[in-house]
Amino acid sequence: MAQMVVSAVGAVVGGVIGFYAGGPSGAVYGAEIGWTLGAVAGSFLIHQHGPQPGDLRVQDSAYGRPIPFVYGMYRVAGNIIWAGQPVADTGGGKGGKSGPGQTKVSMSFAVGLCEGPINGIRRIWANGKLIYDVSNPSNFQAISGSNQMVTNFVVYVGDENQNPDPTMESALGVGNVPPYRGLAYVVFTGLDLSPWGNYLPSLSFEVVQGIAPAYYSASQSTWNYHTDDGTVMVATCLHAGGGEAFGNGYFLGYDGLHVVNLTPDGLVNVGTFHPSPSAALTSAHACGYSDEPGFLGQNGVWYMDDGLCNTNMQSAFVSIGMPTLVSWEDTFNKSGDDIFYTSSYGAGVYHVWRIDMLTGALRATSTISGSMVILGVTASYVYVFLAVGSSGTIYRLNRTTLAVVASWALAPTSGTLVLGHAYNDYRLYVLNGLGHVCLFSTQDGSLTDLGGGPFGNTATTMVTINPNFIVFSRGGVDNIALGYFWLGQADSFTTVGAVVADLCTRAGLTSAQYDVSQLTDNLRGYCVTNHSATRNNLAPLMASYFFDACDVEGLIRFVRRGGASLATVSYSDLGSSTTVGDDQNITPITETITQEIDLPRSLALTYSGMNSDYNPNTQRAFRNVTHSNRDVVMNYPIVMADDEGLMRAQTMLWSAWISRKSFSFTTRIAYLPFEPGDVLTLQGASGQTYTIRIVRCQYDGQGSLIWTAVFEEPDIYPSPSYNVQGGAPAGFSTQQIDYSGPTSLVVLDVPPLRDSDTSAGLYFAACGLAPNWPGCLVDVSRDGSTYAQGFYITTGSVIGYTSNALPTFAGGNQPDELSSVTVVLYSGALSSLSYSDFLAGLNAAYIGGELVYFRNATLIAANTYQLNGFMRGRVGTEAAMSTHAFGDVFLLLDQTKLQQMAINNTDVGSTMYFEPHLLNVFMTQQVTPVKEPVNSARMQPLSPALFKALPGSTASTSDITLSWIRRARVNASWLNGTDVPLDESSESYTLNVINSVGAVVRSITVSGNGSGGSYVYSAANISADGFTSGMVIWFSVQQHSDQGVLGVAAGTSITR
Repeated sequence: MAQMVVSAVGAVVGGVIGFYAGGPSGAVYGAEIGWTLGAVAGSFLIHQHGPQPGDLRVQDSAYGRPIPFVYGMYRVAGNIIWAGQPVADTGGGKGGKSGPGQTKVSMSFAVGLCEGPINGIRRIWANGKLIYDVSNPSNFQAISGSNQMVTNFVVYVGDENQNPDPTMESALGVGNVPPYRGLAYVVFTGLDLSPWGNYLPSLSFEVVQGIAPAYYSASQSTWNYHTDDGTVMVATCLHAGGGEAFGNGYFLGYDGLHVVNLTPDGLVNVGTFHPSPSAALTSAHACGYSDEPGFLGQNGVWYMDDGLCNTNMQSAFVSIGMPTLVSWEDTFNKSGDDIFYTSSYGAGVYHVWRIDMLTGALRATSTISGSMVILGVTASYVYVFLAVGSSGTIYRLNRTTLAVVASWALAPTSGTLVLGHAYNDYRLYVLNGLGHVCLFSTQDGSLTDLGGGPFGNTATTMVTINPNFIVFSRGGVDNIALGYFWLGQADSFTTVGAVVADLCTRAGLTSAQYDVSQLTDNLRGYCVTNHSATRNNLAPLMASYFFDACDVEGLIRFVRRGGASLATVSYSDLGSSTTVGDDQNITPITETITQEIDLPRSLALTYSGMNSDYNPNTQRAFRNVTHSNRDVVMNYPIVMADDEGLMRAQTMLWSAWISRKSFSFTTRIAYLPFEPGDVLTLQGASGQTYTIRIVRCQYDGQGSLIWTAVFEEPDIYPSPSYNVQGGAPAGFSTQQIDYSGPTSLVVLDVPPLRDSDTSAGLYFAACGLAPNWPGCLVDVSRDGSTYAQGFYITTGSVIGYTSNALPTFAGGNQPDELSSVTVVLYSGALSSLSYSDFLAGLNAAYIGGELVYFRNATLIAANTYQLNGFMRGRVGTEAAMSTHAFGDVFLLLDQTKLQQMAINNTDVGSTMYFEPHLLNVFMTQQVTPVKEPVNSARMQPLSPALFKALPGSTASTSDITLSWIRRARVNASWLNGTDVPLDESSESYTLNVINSVGAVVRSITVSGNGSGGSYVYSAANISADGFTSGMVIWFSVQQHSDQGVLGVAAGTSITR
């Protein structure tokens, strides 16, 4: 690509030779001959085709493709220089975009971009869809989504120091991979191809050259939670989208283990659990990493996000002397079935231990000991930092035996290390005692400071998603925060002079042989896309930025148009004879006007749009009144805003028409200081003046200068400081990274909400945490591993969670005006309504299993409402009125947003699993399934009403008479003159007699009477069941359904 331009070099060489042969005139002639001969020779060597905007639009994998070079910013498609073998993964038969059982393919490959060095990559498109964008540091949702979509990739900037890529070496062998120095390229490791149908997409990259990238850090989301006597907050399993955070109070404040999904968009409540052994009276190791959600308690118990726990390791931790106090200095790393543990707590001396989570066995103990921190674990090694004085040593240990394999002593000025993550066996990302993120290379032992982290040195977990993106969490005693550290790239630009100077240097010229001092225009981006002479590479810039090149005394000067007139050529100085000794003047001025039909009627300029993702845009300039029918088209790989493109197209057209008038004249040699490109004022015979631009000066060798000039209007050219930002063109939607946050899916196993819902089924609602949530596809599983495509939810509901428990209500079928609850919404809004609308159920909601109406919704903080004025226990859900807790699900019921799914009768009593996949490019991303134990499925009869136990019967005062009234699930409206119809084909009930310890002592099937049922519990049966005088007898009654599902129980009691 960096070929010498024969014409330009020929000009300089010819000029130098000509000068020695014939002085200044020889230099002029020599340069002219040099340009000509060089251009002819260059055209024989290489086909002279200038760069075009569309040259780099399509990704290729061909040998011998030109290597482009980029100035400023430009979008290039690249050329695949290596591709590994595809790796197929059936993924357990998951559903999702690829369909049930569809194989998911990942692949590693390398894409060559352009000549280096570059500064970085700002954006990546796949098949024209934006998938990576770090151009705006304030748009963190886009940055997080970018690194969820494109996880493992490394950008090699193309300098002369880069080393071979480890991914390529693992496939091709060490020593078999060139470092590709001088070539900027990107290596993707295990890129998931399922979003593109398991085919390699056509990738294009926004390459930045000119401004170095910078690291940014930010604390993005915080979960505040505390108890009266302290709380432990941890988030050990992090990914680009955040991670699950755990909070549990200890000592007097323990109220369960709280779990939330902490994301850049906010938090989603997962649930509150009460594991056994309890997490109370324990703390957690704050500094740790896990490859799955969970944390290590101080009691040696591993707690998981579903309330389950692993107690196998307790004895092993006791044997190694695990500290019994709260220990913020302990570190652990869970990798597969192993937990690696050490400490820097107090003045103790600790080893590194490997404990088997499945058996609880202590498998290995390191020979090194001291105050240590685990920096990371890979498939083969464990990396630890052993503090020594003010610094220390990094050790590489064998993962199985914990034997020392290698070590690197850090410089005394490096300080201590408090946290780390092993990206691979070549790169360790660590946090030092100053709170700075550093890169440690095991290849050369270097420690490079990258910048300050989001939490200083108080972070408790860090995970490197890729070399440009690191996720942090910081757990404390009352909150946990999610933070990020990433490499961003600001806008870049260059100047026309810098580009022209580089092109001349590539042609073999030295800085003393050209002058670009006048070319100060800002240039957003330019790319030389193919093999071409420098003359052709300069042509788009010369035409668009209005400058000329002239050769004077061996120096190529680039002269910008639009300058002021330097002098006036007096009419009396014109007409100098070109013949020695001739005392006759020739015609002073010869004026030539190009005929109109040879001039452009219109000019179309095609360029790369700055605000349209570098897509080719075209601006047209027209001359309204003309006899010409000539239309000129120009295609240049220059990045411009649209209004700048229009301005330059108009200027090109005006310049063509203004310069249609040309002048030829001769002067004496006194005017020799002026050069081609200079602007002069030419005086006519009648005193009129013309502003002209010199295009040629020829010395005739006999004392006269022969000039050629064109008419000029300096005011038409833009100022060098002209800088346009511009907006996106009309009709073009600027691409944004798709929503990548979580989906909150609510599954309602409740009685029928409509009279038409008479078959077995469940209700569903979903929402995201941002307005651009695209909807979701819900996949369904009955075993938790094999999923089938279910249904779509395209409209988000108003969903949230309660931040306090809704109080118990025992007031019956009347408004609850005393209770209130605070609701935090993920999206949407709530509003109050009139009393009549309240009674009509227009504000119906689901809160923790109970269906309610609410009247008042008061906004008390962002997305936070206080609700009061309730009708409780609607549609037979009164049993849930006493079971509320912190974190209950809140859902505003809207029949236009709810979805329903029919299920099998046999699903009742089992657990079903549901995965909500986003309806965008992130559809194939792994999600956490929602588990729902199915109990009602719309088939469970409601609990009978007015269940009473009264002493005596018509036969004996020692009997007990029981009675109840049935309730209907559907068509239950109270109509005058008729009873509510029966839901089932027949009416029957199961009546249970229960003793004081909760044991059922008698179960009876009772037939209904059309409106309920009754039963006489005889004195003989009472005695036979072991009840004596003064004892309390409990009863429950449940209606039968046609599908074999027992209804909700109603209960009552009586004292014998």
